[in-house]
Amino acid sequence: MHALLEAKACLIHSALSRPVDGQQVVNCSELAKKLVLAEEKARRQYIENTRNAKLRPIYKLDEEKLQSDFRVLNLSVASCSRRLCRIM
Repeated sequence: MHALLEAKACLIHSALSRPVDGQQVVNCSELAKKLVLAEEKARRQYIENTRNAKLRPIYKLDEEKLQSDFRVLNLSVASCSRRLCRIM
């Protein structure tokens, strides 16, 4: 999953780095940082949930929440990519 998010961040970063009419559309380094931070947070949460899985039966709900968070992140990236394509 790390490689997937890293690839998305690189793709969006390179696409947004190309100026449109001489102006940059979005601060691409900030976008890349946000994607990496979101991935790191999800990874830490997954590790914590895995450690705690033996201690609490709610782990299944935590895993579903984590998957839901990734779906939201992926939808955000896809939405940003579509808007970028329309602009370019």
